[in-house]
Amino acid sequence: MARASRLLQGLRLLSGDRPLVRRPLDFGALLSDVLSESEDERAFLTIGLDCSVEEPCSIRADRELLAMAVAGALETVVSLLRKSRGATLRVRLCGNSRLRATTLFVSEDSVRMPTSSWSLWFYPNWENRPGGEAAAVGLLAARRATELHGGRLEVAPTESGGVRLVLSFPENQLPPAQRVV
Repeated sequence: MARASRLLQGLRLLSGDRPLVRRPLDFGALLSDVLSESEDERAFLTIGLDCSVEEPCSIRADRELLAMAVAGALETVVSLLRKSRGATLRVRLCGNSRLRATTLFVSEDSVRMPTSSWSLWFYPNWENRPGGEAAAVGLLAARRATELHGGRLEVAPTESGGVRLVLSFPENQLPPAQRVV
């Protein structure tokens, strides 16, 4: 049920413009919430989780849209792993004060992607997309939500030929008194 709900949210996000309501929030806590929603599905598919959060990861963002970006990225990678029993989903969240950005890395090393596919990831009509339509909707919704926050989403190969999604969000510097803990 959670997967269907995420896909519907993604389709709504892709079908129209939505005003952005930025509030201070703890990105690590939001990530934990989104990962909890996918826990049953990952357990059923026997997908392991390797997650790390480097504190602090406080940003000003629209909570619903940021959750959609995170869920879309997770859905994209989990869709790739549906037939890879025992695979591991790797998630790393870190803040970079030098770049004034917060970055989320979502990756897997079990599904090898051919070099020729890298230019197709953001093409909505890619017919043989690994992960199918769920991966397409998740990825495009994640990119749209990330861009609405002034960030960017990149798809790149991992060192072993898997897939890594990199979502970078500008910090939108909070004064020290307003930092979310």
